This record gives sequence, structure tokens and C-alpha cells, in this order.
Amino acid sequence: MLDQVPGRSQVTDRMRNNTFSSSPQTHSMKKTAAIFSLLFIKAAFGATYTYNGANFNSVMNFTAPCNVPVCTAVSTAMRFTGTFDIAPLPPNLNAAPIPTQLQSFSFTDGNLTFTSADPKVRVRVARASTNAQGQLTGFIFDFQRWQSPGTSHVIVTDRYDNLSISSTSLNAHYNQFCFAIGPAIDTGVADSCNVQGTDTSSSRGNSNAGTLSGQQISSIPTLNEWALASLGLLIAAIAITKIRLGGQLS
Repeated sequence: MLDQVPGRSQVTDRMRNNTFSSSPQTHSMKKTAAIFSLLFIKAAFGATYTYNGANFNSVMNFTAPCNVPVCTAVSTAMRFTGTFDIAPLPPNLNAAPIPTQLQSFSFTDGNLTFTSADPKVRVRVARASTNAQGQLTGFIFDFQRWQSPGTSHVIVTDRYDNLSISSTSLNAHYNQFCFAIGPAIDTGVADSCNVQGTDTSSSRGNSNAGTLSGQQISSIPTLNEWALASLGLLIAAIAITKIRLGGQLS
């Protein structure tokens, strides 16, 4: 009976002959899995966008003399231009909040500037729409700039400027006051003005949509749902083959 039991070298030889790594079939399946996954990779795009606004087509100026500085005179010769950086976005967004993906921005009318580098500027609204590939198709931003420094502001007393800009229109309000201060809608910043007020020291300018051009700055490869499901089935098939060949799952 004892001489029928295979020796250690015999067992090792049998295991070596049956291991998963030595099988030509499983080598082929591994290669297929790698190629298969690459075919289903899609990219999510981040970009730097340049905005060229249209001239104001409607304006309202403060009543001179300026009662509460800082008053701004506006005209139909004025417009806003600027840039903004957005990190890669998920696909199929519909005016969804993107407070963390809006990485930087700068918009100016040549006199007043709203920029993420200014400690007086607050982002109240940051939203985006995307297509099935995660590319930007629409946006809504609402920026506020307090005229006084700090993070503690007083309603009615402290003045601020406001820029509401989207893919369809632009509204700029100069030297407003605030009825209610609280957390911003999308970003949660504490000292955002949520109810605005105007008086004879305030001005405004409105325009239609500007033009937007973008340059891709990064891409993140992701697998879509069908690819993940199909890849899972392929992995399961490899595992079954491996067991049948006597290998060990790694």
C-alpha cells in the first residue's frame, strides 16, 4: 500500500503540470480580459474654460451723487470676460452642484474683478450640466464680493457686488446691501448674502449669453456599468477554468 502513495517529487510534478499559470488557455483568457477592459474605458474631462461675455444690453445706474459708496457707473459698452477651471465631472449632470469641482475662476468687467484668489469673494452657487461623456454643456455661477474685509458682516450696513453668470445670461449688480446673511446654497460658506437689496446707490448690468471655449487639461479613465458587469463575468469564467485545471485562486 505504501509504495502506491506518490512521493513528494511526484506530487510537485503533478501540481506544476496543473497550475493555472502554466495553462495556455488561461494565459489567453488573461490577455483577453486586459484587452476587453481597455475597450470599455471612457474618460472624464477637466478643462480650463475661457468666457467672452456679450456687452450689457440693459443697464441701470445709481442716482448721483453717490449716497453710499462704492458706486459704479455702468454702460452698454461694458462686458465681462474671464476664465474658470473645472475638475473632471460625472456624466449626465443636470444643473447639479459642483462646489469642489470648481477649482478656480476670474471674471472682470475691466474695473471690478471676481476671482477665487480674492478673500472678499464668496461662491454662492456653482452648478453644471454634462453630457453622457462628462463634458460640460451648461453652467450656473453666482459670485459675491464683499466691499469690506473679514468674515463677519452686518445686514443692510455692509455692501457687496454680485455676478450671476450662466451659459444663457449674465447679471451684474453693483453696490448692493443685504437683508439676510447665512450659509451659501451650494458651497455652505457662512457669510453669503441670501436676500439682496438695492437702493439709489446701486447699479446693474444685464446681458445675453457669452461664448465659451475650453481646453482639456486632464482625463480620468473610468469603466462604465456594462463594462464592469461584462468584466465581472469574464473574471468568473477565468476562476472556474482555474479551479477545473487544479490551480489555486490568487
